[in-house]
Amino acid sequence: MNWEIAYTNDSNFVNEYTTPDEIRAAGLSVLKAHVPCCFEKELELAGFENDFYYASNILNLKKYAGTNVWYFSEFSAFEFDSIVFEGILGRADVFVNGEICRELPEGFAELRIHDGIVDGDNTVVVHFHPSDKPFSLKGLVKNAYIKRKRKCEIRNAYIRTESLDPEEESAVVRFTAEVDIRRDSVHEFQHLNCKAEIKDEKRVYSSKCDLFGSKIDLTVEVPRAKLWWPKNYGRPYIYDASITVYDGGRQLDEFDVSLGIRTVWLETEITEGGGEISYISVNGKRLCLSGPAWRPADLMSFEDEERLEKVFESVTDLGCNVLYVAAGTDLNSELFYDLCDRNGIAVVREFQAEEIGNNDISRAKIRATAEFLRNHPSVIAACSRSAYVPDVLKNLTPEIPFIPCIGSEGSVFDVCEHVLSMPSSSTVKKFIPRDVVWPAVDPDRGINPDYSIHSSDPFAGKFVNSDDIEAGVLRFFDKKIEKMNPFLRQSQIVQAEYLKGVIENARATKSSGNGIIWQSLSDGWPCFSDSVTDYFNVRKLSYFYVKRSQSPLVLVFTKSDERDFYELHAVNDLQYGDEITFVVKDLTESGKIVASGMAEISPNSKTVLEKVRLDKNGFYLISWTPRTGRSITNHFFVNEGGIDYNSYTEALKKCGFYEFEGFEE
Repeated sequence: MNWEIAYTNDSNFVNEYTTPDEIRAAGLSVLKAHVPCCFEKELELAGFENDFYYASNILNLKKYAGTNVWYFSEFSAFEFDSIVFEGILGRADVFVNGEICRELPEGFAELRIHDGIVDGDNTVVVHFHPSDKPFSLKGLVKNAYIKRKRKCEIRNAYIRTESLDPEEESAVVRFTAEVDIRRDSVHEFQHLNCKAEIKDEKRVYSSKCDLFGSKIDLTVEVPRAKLWWPKNYGRPYIYDASITVYDGGRQLDEFDVSLGIRTVWLETEITEGGGEISYISVNGKRLCLSGPAWRPADLMSFEDEERLEKVFESVTDLGCNVLYVAAGTDLNSELFYDLCDRNGIAVVREFQAEEIGNNDISRAKIRATAEFLRNHPSVIAACSRSAYVPDVLKNLTPEIPFIPCIGSEGSVFDVCEHVLSMPSSSTVKKFIPRDVVWPAVDPDRGINPDYSIHSSDPFAGKFVNSDDIEAGVLRFFDKKIEKMNPFLRQSQIVQAEYLKGVIENARATKSSGNGIIWQSLSDGWPCFSDSVTDYFNVRKLSYFYVKRSQSPLVLVFTKSDERDFYELHAVNDLQYGDEITFVVKDLTESGKIVASGMAEISPNSKTVLEKVRLDKNGFYLISWTPRTGRSITNHFFVNEGGIDYNSYTEALKKCGFYEFEGFEE
């Protein structure tokens, strides 16, 4: 479809235009649309606005909050064609041939409209209303196209693991769907039947039946089933699965999906103290997971798949095995969930609280998202801050447990606090004008406004005080260094040590049901944030600390009950054991060895190797060698505050961890 955009920010505007002819006659400003794209980005592409991500240009979005925007198109269609909108962002009304078809209070994902479409020439108009938020985006942010309805279509397909018998190594997979026959073809078919099929590299498992109504309900048994597991727990095996409808021997429609055979349960365990702890189990096994909150790869470019894939490379490189998709940060990207499925990355998906209510549109949005998610094995849990969401989901996603959101009482995950850091100097100079790039705070003029605006997520309405970065530096170091590069490094060190400590403590103590969600992976625009990689994919120091902390087999220290003593743990999330030799050196005492030995490490375990007295502000290098003979290292810093920057960085250099990317000396 060829889309155009018309807009006006006239505050006195009262007309409603429902056809392209009315829009053109009104003399409004018109742009060629680049669907998928948001309206605000279109202004930048057309040259009416400069790069929104540079300096304080993002503030220019405020003047478009009160803008009325129309996306419109003319198309030729058949009676049974539909318009498919994969992502509408913002409050909108949809008109087909001048008649209103949908009123969308907050946009929609996966919307299909066939109302009012006729044979021949047709028109469609999507009117986006002004927003009451100063920073907002609107537009057709995913593909929009014409799709012809087949004479016979498979709808609402759901393929899930019905049962799993680990002892017999067999699984039963259930296929359910609806068959929708076009009204002009009701009497055309003679003998409708359907087949459910599961394929691996060597075998095909299937089941067939005749169709006497609109419902498909088949089961297929898979002997010696290969299971889908999150990373560290086994291979995330994927089968090819399909439902096919035939008329005699003629294929009418087929639904394909990548199938991961796995069961997911929310279980409760009685602790030693008599309390209860809830946890998610996959294939009957309790998981200990570690990974970040996921944010959009780009706040204004919703379909940038190349960028999404680049950001996702960090997920696998860091050794993550879970992602928390917060409310409002995902528009049901097939690529994103396919990457999670195939890489064994478990997903916890949060539903927006305001998405639910008693109106049909709100509930339809929840249903559309649930129907999309339920055929992805990576989705192991759903959550929401609304009490209504579980009621909508219970029949749509019976195999996906509903859990409390992170940070809420009863959450199965620990969560770390937001600790901000600065990106590298080369990155800062890409979005802060060079003539004001430093200092961030001028003694006479106060904080640089460009720094202030980039210490935020304006689209989410979240602004943070960049003074918090300086306060964190002063809590850790004995003084703030006024020069740009050392101060940026100081901020990265503070964030890195914090994330490292929280992740390692969660893994060693296993105090939560299922591990830890930390903040966060990557920036969706250039900013000062809690992410471990910046918008330009330059890694902060915390990236390398987290990567070592999330190693499947890692040695870490935690504080013991005895003053000045720390316990050295071997944390093994792998499903096989190992034998290691280990050494701990004090790098502040010329390489003095404070602990060493040999240990047998059991599968999926945490083992206390030694209790060691460590010095305040001591920097220790931990080395261990598994049977493979390849030495692995980590470090531990006893942080008591008032640290000398030069001493700390010298210790980093001694152990080879002076990993600051993107700094211009």
